[in-house]
Order: sequence, then C-alpha cells, then structure tokens
Amino acid sequence: MISFKSRREKKLWIITAILLVTIFCTLGLAGSIAMELKKYGLEVAPFLLGCFLAVIMVFIQAFRRKASRNEIWAWIGIIAIYVFAFVRITSPIERSHLVEYGIVSILILEALTERRKHGVFKASPYLSAAIATWIISVMDEVIQLWIPNRVFDWDDILFNTIAVTLAISSSKVLSLIRAKRSS
Repeated sequence: MISFKSRREKKLWIITAILLVTIFCTLGLAGSIAMELKKYGLEVAPFLLGCFLAVIMVFIQAFRRKASRNEIWAWIGIIAIYVFAFVRITSPIERSHLVEYGIVSILILEALTERRKHGVFKASPYLSAAIATWIISVMDEVIQLWIPNRVFDWDDILFNTIAVTLAISSSKVLSLIRAKRSS
C-alpha cells in the first residue's frame, strides 16, 4: 500500500493519476478529435484555451506568492520561451505534448518535493520527475503500438522530452530565485 506523507502529496498523486488515465484513455480518440476540430476550423482553439488558462494560473500563483521583480522577469522569460516553442511547432497535436507532459512533470515534481520535505525521498526531485515523466511518455508511445491508426513515434518522445525539460528547468529557475529572495 502507498504511504503518503501529507494530504498535499496524496492530492498531487491523485491529480497526476487522473491526468495520466485521461491521456492514455484518449489515445485512440486524439486523431479523430483533431480531425473533427480541423473540419470546423477549430484545431487551434483548444490549444489557445489551454495556453490562456496556463498563463492565468501563472499570474495567480505569482500574485498569491507576492512574486519578486526577479521572479516576474523570470516568468516573462519562461512565457516567451514557451511562445517561441509553440510558434515553431506547427502541429496542434504536437503542441499538446508540450502542455500535457509539462503539466505531468510539474505534478510529479511537486509530489516528490513534498515527499522530500517529509524526509522520505532522498534523490533529486527535479531529476527524478524528469526521468519518471520521460518513462511515462515512452509508455504512451508503446501503448500506441496496439491502437488502430496510431503509431510509435520517436518525434513524440522528443516533444515530450522538450516539454519535460522546459517545465522542470523553469521550475528550478523559479525555485532558485525564490530561495535567493528568502536568504
């Protein structure tokens, strides 16, 4: 049986599990949904909505924590990096990898960080979250070997790796800025 060390950790793992189940359960539908959205000229709308919600979440977090000037500049830089990544990736399906696996990696990072706070987890939460999310993304592609009209795609693993790297490194930069402000 899993032993959670706090209510927050339990909540983070549950949210992560729900998100992963959702991702895996929609693997067979993703192509059909994308085609339907494209038919009505809406293929970009869900992606833009996701980006809009992510930016709102960032600003809420920044104001809730009373972000320093350096942290705000870091957030602006991170948002700019994501915007450039989204612009360079022309496929809405590939863009979704940046959002999905970025969120998964941050949820895993937060859960592992919470475990570490309670003295249970000794390894680096950043590296561990990156590796765990990468393994999950490989599992995502392997599952697609058995789904009709889907294929194992190394490019998807690359996009997932980029998403994980961006999310984890952004979190680390913000953590360093906050730690410097606290000291």
